[in-house]
Amino acid sequence: MSSAGNSDRNFTRILLVIFGLAFLLAGVAYNEFLLGLFDPDPPLEAHTVAAIRRVETGFLLTGLALIVAARGLIPRIPWLDAFTRRQWTTNAVLTVIPVAALLLFLELGLQPFVKVSPTTIYVRDDTLGWKLKPGAQDILDGVPVRINGKGLRGPEVDYAKSPGITRILYLGDSVTFGDGLPRDKQSFPYLVEPLLESSLGRGIETINAGVGGYSPWQEYAYLASEGIRYAPDLIVVSFVLNDVTEKFALRRFGGDSEGWQLQNAVSGKLEKLLKGSSIAYFVRQVMARSRFGDDVQEGAKKQESLEVEDLALHPDRPQVRKAWEITLRELDDIFEYGRARGIPVVLVVFPFVFQFDDPVRYSVPQQIVTRHAAARGVPVIDLLPPLADLVERGTKPQDLFLDEDHPSEQGCRIVAQILADHFVRQGLAAGAEKSASGAAVPGPRLRADSSR
Repeated sequence: MSSAGNSDRNFTRILLVIFGLAFLLAGVAYNEFLLGLFDPDPPLEAHTVAAIRRVETGFLLTGLALIVAARGLIPRIPWLDAFTRRQWTTNAVLTVIPVAALLLFLELGLQPFVKVSPTTIYVRDDTLGWKLKPGAQDILDGVPVRINGKGLRGPEVDYAKSPGITRILYLGDSVTFGDGLPRDKQSFPYLVEPLLESSLGRGIETINAGVGGYSPWQEYAYLASEGIRYAPDLIVVSFVLNDVTEKFALRRFGGDSEGWQLQNAVSGKLEKLLKGSSIAYFVRQVMARSRFGDDVQEGAKKQESLEVEDLALHPDRPQVRKAWEITLRELDDIFEYGRARGIPVVLVVFPFVFQFDDPVRYSVPQQIVTRHAAARGVPVIDLLPPLADLVERGTKPQDLFLDEDHPSEQGCRIVAQILADHFVRQGLAAGAEKSASGAAVPGPRLRADSSR
């Protein structure tokens, strides 16, 4: 073999070693400590740190793979050694590897900071805005999600109810859905079920109708069109503070958005791959900034967070009072629907983590919704006092919540116990019996209190 061929071979391997060393260096430099210096709102969130560590590992493994290939693999495989001797191979390495390496570095390096999560589990709905796609399976916020044939997360339940079964329908948003929990049985509605069965000695069926992003207007629409078909004996409405604020970003309420769920909905794996690319995401962000000056999505997120805190700090502001007026009317629709059909309704109010800093001062939203529901004979389970008490006694908020408002598995277990105790204490054991005509006859009315 000529010396030129040997030179070509060596040059190709040297290039691979150089790129391998570059990835190793990137793996060393790319860490949460260095990146944390550039974070405008430290510390970095836990899920961001976890993603950074995954990328760091990816860089190191890529660098090692390139070096092992150049120094150990290529010289030991004759046909591969011969392949690297060719002039066009060297030219290809010079042309392709730098571009591929740069794209890979950018794609991986930017991934922890991508603010979108394309998903195939949502589809458009004319009445609800969006709903869960029946039969969909996907990874959502890093955990596997499976949607049953009726468009809900969890085991599929027949509309017809077996005799002797008490059926509970849970309405709510991603908190009820179990966002961030890898198994549907870890969400609080399903954790309530065995507790009640043990206490009551009868079968309990759970219908978890929680859908990410839903607020009371959508929960009522779902109840009236689909939820009632399950003939529930009890309706549990999960209320989260952003139920008051988040919907005003929607076009229906004067905003300019169709909702995060539809913005990130994709129909297939290829579209998900393209929409989920971190490079494509940041290109879209640059284009948005060129048009609007700021990161519109991040600005909207900060605005929502600020509005949620306004519910506690500035309840007398006109926009806050108007938001409450609309939201409480939406809740009334659910209350009246249940009352007209003899189905007890319970309202469960979830806190935001910031409220644990001063539970008394920041409890104004809970006071507003509790007074409103109690005046209509609807019992309220306010979760702020018992969870704040746990925090006061040393439990860390991050042990109870995955983020600002989504309960962890431990948090869901605690919430489930609180709910189960309340349901037993308030007479859920009677359930609902059937009259001779087949019409539902309600059990004892639940007392209106805050379960503090």
